[in-house]
Amino acid sequence: MNKGIDLAKGGFLLFLGADDRLVEGVLNKVVKMCNWYDFDLIYGKVQYPDGSTIGQPYNAEVLSLKPSLPQFVHHQGAFISKKAFDLLGKYDTRYSINADIVFFVKLLGYPNSRKFFLNEVISYYSTEGISSQNMDEGLIFEFPGMLYKYLGVKVDEHSYFESFNGYLFYQIGYKNPFKGLLNIIKVMYRTGKYRYYLTNTLYWMKFRLINSFFKRTKC
Repeated sequence: MNKGIDLAKGGFLLFLGADDRLVEGVLNKVVKMCNWYDFDLIYGKVQYPDGSTIGQPYNAEVLSLKPSLPQFVHHQGAFISKKAFDLLGKYDTRYSINADIVFFVKLLGYPNSRKFFLNEVISYYSTEGISSQNMDEGLIFEFPGMLYKYLGVKVDEHSYFESFNGYLFYQIGYKNPFKGLLNIIKVMYRTGKYRYYLTNTLYWMKFRLINSFFKRTKC
């Protein structure tokens, strides 16, 4: 994506994954809906394979209650001014999966940034890609502070981290138990819910041990 920014000659950029596609005729349609060069970000909706859509005008109050930036803007449905990248820099490569989220937080919070919401489906979004099934783990813990720093949005961390419980315990049970344990310790420290996380961590560690035992005996 950063290489594409360097090579781009136009005034606006839109990024699609290999398994995403634009709605037919959408470029002709949206180019007539506003004076593009009055804005730094022009964004609309994306459609999931089940036909549902996501994307709405940015609202800080809604974000504080449901701290998920993609409910407002997906990079598959966003036209970003080339000047915005000149101003804020390109995508931060420390975030291999969700660098677009970090960039949008900075852009939305930049003083006098000009944004326009199009009530149109811009692209069809595939949920089979890496970004739909994974997340930068570092960003999980940095995101609340990032929202406050750039957007002035305060997040209830208890509710916020609850939304990741399934992912954290899945790590212990099925993926990398050591990384999962480290993340659980971080969440316990941030939320103070020691008993809840210890009880569930012991359950998933027991599950992993039993599952591993049966796999070995079958071999």
